[in-house]
Amino acid sequence: MASSFTTRKVALGLEGPRRVMVLNSIDAISHLSFPLKLKTLISIVCVKGELTVSVDLVEHTLKASNIMVVRPGHTLTGYNASSDFNGFLIMAPLSTLNHSLLSFSRLMSCFMYFRERPIVEITTEELEIQQHLHSAIVKKQATTHTPYYDSILDALYQSVLYETLSIYTARMDKDKSVKGNLRRKEDVFYKFLLLVEENFQKERSVNYYAERLDITPKHLSAVAKDTSGHTAGEWIDSYVILEAKLLLHNSELTIQQISSQLNFANQSFFGKYFKHHTGESPRAYRQALLDEREETI
Repeated sequence: MASSFTTRKVALGLEGPRRVMVLNSIDAISHLSFPLKLKTLISIVCVKGELTVSVDLVEHTLKASNIMVVRPGHTLTGYNASSDFNGFLIMAPLSTLNHSLLSFSRLMSCFMYFRERPIVEITTEELEIQQHLHSAIVKKQATTHTPYYDSILDALYQSVLYETLSIYTARMDKDKSVKGNLRRKEDVFYKFLLLVEENFQKERSVNYYAERLDITPKHLSAVAKDTSGHTAGEWIDSYVILEAKLLLHNSELTIQQISSQLNFANQSFFGKYFKHHTGESPRAYRQALLDEREETI
């Protein structure tokens, strides 16, 4: 995993930093173990070169003048930077965003809109603004604490977040396919995804999530379908299957343990569920992973 950056290591842990952090280097997270379930929102700006980031087992490649945002709840499964890569990233815990960003729900709706295509190409002017704000934060962080130090940093962080929100909003608003009533549906859909991310390991029933949202299961599935192209049940299944695949990557866990962790009645039921959605058994999927690893050694 190559990178042209040199910077201090940051002990982030699975929970992420307690406040927003601006990092000059991908190397700052190189000591972490992957896969890594995100508890923070990550914004990556590529100035030069390329960076390939694997999110939920899908690879996304950033090139010069690209920005990528990954929401909390997703899983980083790896990354690789070209030797000439130059860029920076911002990590923001969800609690900080909820506190500091008045348009947080709007921000999330934008990121959901780009869920399948999280990388956005930015203009020269947009890139320069991101760089200037990043530079201002880095310089301020390097100074000794002065009056209003935290307030100044918070204002700079919010400026970066609002600039990023502006970029995503502008792209989304240009899409003529977005219906006028999509904003309300996005809000319901976003709340549904948050519930799924918190409860999918124990609850796989659409009725459960509809009841939590105080709407009918039929309406929930219709909203999910209109907003994302997939039903509520399909979204729940996608979270369960992705988590199952990530757990199967960990050879220390038995299939029975994975079955229990995902709240299946027994290993047999888990196996049938997994095969129905992937076309192969958990054991076959794990063996294919092991065979692939042996071939790369």
